Amino acid sequence: MKQLFFLWMMASQILVANTPQPKGPVLSQTVGTAAFQVVTSREVKASNILNQVFKNKTPENYQELSENDINQTLFEVAIYRESQSLSAVKLSDEELKSLVQETLVGLRKRSDWIQLEASDFELKSWIERKKIAMTYFDLKMNSLIGIVTEDEIQQYFEKNRAKFGSTSFESQKESIRVFLQKQNQKLRIQEWVGALKVKYQVKNDVVTEKAP
Repeated sequence: MKQLFFLWMMASQILVANTPQPKGPVLSQTVGTAAFQVVTSREVKASNILNQVFKNKTPENYQELSENDINQTLFEVAIYRESQSLSAVKLSDEELKSLVQETLVGLRKRSDWIQLEASDFELKSWIERKKIAMTYFDLKMNSLIGIVTEDEIQQYFEKNRAKFGSTSFESQKESIRVFLQKQNQKLRIQEWVGALKVKYQVKNDVVTEKAP
């Protein structure tokens, strides 16, 4: 789960690369668009709280939204729409109902959630979107790992022999394989996320005033 959230954060940063830092605090206002959908700061706050509940984290009350907070929600919208367009992930009514009930247990005592005054419809919609987006993202990340050949491992070992010292190729082979897989995965994520940004016209609208 930690690895999934790490990749999610990395991909969200790639998705809106070169977006200026937001100025804050951000009130309930439009902060961006994705898949022709307007995203508000209130929705971003709700998404952050749900992330904490999903990960069983201690509540982190905050007053300002960071660039990454906004980017993650924009990314979530784009991934959800991509999954829906491909019918990649199915969530039954019973599964959604159960997930909503479980999530409510973690939300009831949170003052930051209560302040949002979210309707039952909003809560259900946000949870459905997040669950489908995260599930599809996990599936996609696994598909982007790719295969690293023995020749590629050997070539990397030979090119970087100095840093391996006197250790043998056999003793380093698996660690090199994992490293190259992660490296290749990161490049593929960049390509995939870049395509999503264009396809779903992702835009972060919260910008910093330029210095004179």
